[in-house]
Parts: sequence; structure tokens; C-alpha cells
Amino acid sequence: MPTFVAMRTRSWTVLVVIALLSGCASVTADPEPIPSRPTRISSSISLEQATAAFSAYLVASDAMARAGGEAVETMRPYVSEALFEREKAGAEALRSVGVKKVGSASFDHASLQADGPTSAAIHVCVDNTDSDLVDENGVSAVASGTPERQDTLVHLVVEGGVLVVDGLDQWTGAAIC
Repeated sequence: MPTFVAMRTRSWTVLVVIALLSGCASVTADPEPIPSRPTRISSSISLEQATAAFSAYLVASDAMARAGGEAVETMRPYVSEALFEREKAGAEALRSVGVKKVGSASFDHASLQADGPTSAAIHVCVDNTDSDLVDENGVSAVASGTPERQDTLVHLVVEGGVLVVDGLDQWTGAAIC
């Protein structure tokens, strides 16, 4: 069975997925419910709409990771078809190494980087200080030195009139975290 550290070095996409799921700190007693409806778009995408869509994605991602990768279908309404395939691979990786998430991720310092009628990008600081990935014994599976806060570029697209997350990249500009 591959180690958690080896799994995280396969690609930046997997690293970002794991990074969003990882961190150190406390267990959330009552996880947030997954939003029932994704953000609908009728004109140019605003920062408020983009952050709402990313927030819904984080809640769904946390729920999937707390289930150890078993609830990947709960993410389908919040991601593009292309990203859903990568999310399925990330969920399989969680199952294969036997880790689950405790706690929740959040983000702050959001700024709109690109917007239009069918796509947008936001720069955010993803905060994992209130979450962790743990094995069946409750031992952290996050590599030592993994940053708890990470500058991330979130790509969003409109699919079927709904704004969804299409990808996550490491931010290469000035840091906000």
C-alpha cells in the first residue's frame, strides 16, 4: 500500500486535493450540511457568486473526505465533469490509504482574478488549521511541514447554468496567506 506522502507527490492536482483536505487541529462536532443547490448564473460572474460556489465545493469536499472517500457522488453538483473525474481519483486515493478527514477547511482573502459570462477565477487563501487527515488510529497522515494555509487559484465554469469549480492550482503571484 502506498504511503500518504508518496500519494501526494503524484501530481499537483492530487496535491491540491489533499492540501484542501489536510491540515492540523480540532474535530468539528457538527459538520456543515452540503448546500442543496449550486449557484445559478444569469450574467457575468461576481466575486460573491464565485466565493459561494467555492464555499459549497469545500463543504462537499470536506463531507467526502470525512467519509474516507466513500461519498464522492456528493461532489458532483459542485464540480465540472472534468474535475469530477479527478475528484473520484482523489477519493480512491483516500480509500486506498485508509484516511479520513476530521474538521473543516475554510478560505479567506478572496479576490476575483478573471470573470465573464461562463468562467471565472478567484485567488483565495485556503485554511486547513481546523482540519486533519487521520488514519484509523486517529494519527495524522499529513506530512510534517505541510503548510496549513495555501494560496490557491480556483477556476470556475458555468455548466448547465450553474457555477461549479473546474480546477485548483497553486497561486504563483504575491501571497495573501
